[in-house]
Parts: sequence; structure tokens; C-alpha cells
Amino acid sequence: MIAERLRRGGRATFQSLLNRNPSQLDVVVTFLAMLELVKRHLVRARQTQLFGDIELEKEGTWDENETFELEFGE
Repeated sequence: MIAERLRRGGRATFQSLLNRNPSQLDVVVTFLAMLELVKRHLVRARQTQLFGDIELEKEGTWDENETFELEFGE
């Protein structure tokens, strides 16, 4: 979901990735997914003020057909 949003617009905020009333699980899973994309150097994250919204931006160019594999086994 994060990759698709960034493919379309190039930028997004963490808050904009969440539903209107997200559950704790939604927040945690979205945050972990964001961290994984940052770790892979696919996304740049910036937070300009303490407790402010996190701004996400695509880093470099992405292959439009690229899929993001999960590292976790089921």
C-alpha cells in the first residue's frame, strides 16, 4: 500500500497512509512496513518536529513492475 501510494504521488505522510480511525495494529503494521522500505533505501523519511507527522518520499527510481517481498515466513 505504501509503495503504491508513493508510486502515484512520490510523497505521502504517515498519517495519510492510515484510515480515519486506525486500530493499534494498523498503526504498528504500517510503521513497520515504512521502516522496512527505509531500511531497503527505497523511501526517505523525515520528521521536522518532535511528535510531528512523518513525511515519506520515494528514493531514486523504482521499477514499475517491482514487487516487495516479505522477509517473514508464514
